[in-house]
Amino acid sequence: MSTRRLVALWLASFALFFSFFLLLSTLPLFLRRLGASDGAIGVIMGSFAITSMLLRPWTGWGTDRWGRRPFMLAGATVFVLAPVGYGVSEGMLALVTVRMLHGAGMALYPTAASALLADVAPPARRGEFLGFFGAAGSIAMALGPITGVALMARFGFTGLFEASAASALVALLLTLTVRETRPVASHAPFTLATTISRPALGPSLVILCLMLTYGAQVTFLPLHAERLGVNSGIFFLVYALVLTVARGPAGRLSDRFGRRPVAASGLGLAALALVVLALGEGELGLALSGALYGLAGGIAQPALRGRGRRRRSRARHGHVLHRPRAGDRDRRDVLGAGGRALGIRGHVPGGGRRRDGRRRPGAGETANACGQRGVSRCRKSTTAR
Repeated sequence: MSTRRLVALWLASFALFFSFFLLLSTLPLFLRRLGASDGAIGVIMGSFAITSMLLRPWTGWGTDRWGRRPFMLAGATVFVLAPVGYGVSEGMLALVTVRMLHGAGMALYPTAASALLADVAPPARRGEFLGFFGAAGSIAMALGPITGVALMARFGFTGLFEASAASALVALLLTLTVRETRPVASHAPFTLATTISRPALGPSLVILCLMLTYGAQVTFLPLHAERLGVNSGIFFLVYALVLTVARGPAGRLSDRFGRRPVAASGLGLAALALVVLALGEGELGLALSGALYGLAGGIAQPALRGRGRRRRSRARHGHVLHRPRAGDRDRRDVLGAGGRALGIRGHVPGGGRRRDGRRRPGAGETANACGQRGVSRCRKSTTAR
């Protein structure tokens, strides 16, 4: 794949995630304007995770069978239609339906794009490529929520939904320029047993508890910030920046001092962040809680995933946590946090056998593994293969 097409893929991914994050801090406000109760807002917002979680394993399997590009195009198309659907929906059932459709798009596009990128990345630079791709989502998460609130204040919800749909349309048009990269079609069957990793369930349940707090913030923080008269995007901006910076050093700390104490420290910081969020006032309170929560996620998640992989090694199981999820970054959020938290992973058939008889991982599997381990460790492992 040429440099021009790689840039197009990066821009498409950024536009897609930006479309999503524009609505992250504004959709609860829209639902409140429609008269939805707190319970209804929670149900509508949370329904996104159902399809996002359940469709990821099937998508990983499907991309190896039918190709990466069709799933990317389908996901981008869903992202174009979903904002329009929010604007014309009336009633809770219609909004839940649109929200679940939106979640399906999040299951389709990032999974397929990660596998496509793994297809074209040189083995020695696969982690670098996937890290570069993951930065698209991180930047979108930093800029999208605060921009969404500003657009809502200036142009109303109609203008906001149009902007979100337009960003997704840009992603769709850029994706049309990307060629199919699947080397050989896989005919391996899809089975439910391949989607659950038992050794990962312990650490995953801990991640589930952490992600429940994030889901609550995504749903109700915008309402809290509106009551305070501040832009809730400040929280997500600081959160994304700190999370991105903290993840690498925190992973090294867990290697040096052990997964359990590092993970426990991260969970303690998450609790402190929630206290600061509840008691804080104004923009400073939001920024401080966002920084603490980003630091908590950056510390806890790598340690918990590392503990899951260590258990996998002892139990001689296959893949742990979630695959393929290289674009995960980790959307430690309703974008599939539930799937990660429940130990659900994508079914991505392998790429044949090595000379020693062991199964060679498929592109989707390699993409996710590199995304979780980081650039330097991925270079070593992929070069060894």
